[in-house]
Amino acid sequence: MIGAPSAPPKKLRDTRLPSSRPSTQNEGRDNRAAGPLRSVIAGAAVNLGTRIKATLWKAKTRLQFTGWLQYIPTATAAVACFLVAIAGWAIGHLQVVLFWPPFVVGSVLLLVFILDVCTVKLGLRPSEPLPGRMDELGAFDLMRARRACRSFQNRNLTEADRAELMECVRIHSQPAGLLGDHPIRFE
Repeated sequence: MIGAPSAPPKKLRDTRLPSSRPSTQNEGRDNRAAGPLRSVIAGAAVNLGTRIKATLWKAKTRLQFTGWLQYIPTATAAVACFLVAIAGWAIGHLQVVLFWPPFVVGSVLLLVFILDVCTVKLGLRPSEPLPGRMDELGAFDLMRARRACRSFQNRNLTEADRAELMECVRIHSQPAGLLGDHPIRFE
């Protein structure tokens, strides 16, 4: 409606810090300084949160590129299980439920962590015997018959096996049999 009185403006929410002392005449002047103080405190909290995130991100990338990040979940779960077992032991009652299951799970996780670090990170693996020839098998039957992964073998190919592999590479990388015109790089 034209000429109708407008609604009174909404009262803004009071953002001043609460005061623990009784009201005085100078209350307005004291709380005016609280607005900037509140924004400084809020800014410091945001800045602290940003710093924590940045520090965690740097730690994560450092662990990732040094190869230790993959061991963190197992180690963290083992430590958590041991902490629960310690709490169960401290309680003293129902140790069959509160101590032994977390202790056993934590011990198994710790063993898995140690084996992972020894075999994958440090490269301490038992040597495998040379497999016998399987010339009678086709390509797919040969893949099914395999028992080990080449990346976990700790010795080089024999000269005869390397020569056979390089002959296959030479045959199957001829330019006439390739899909594109770019050369293949073998490393």
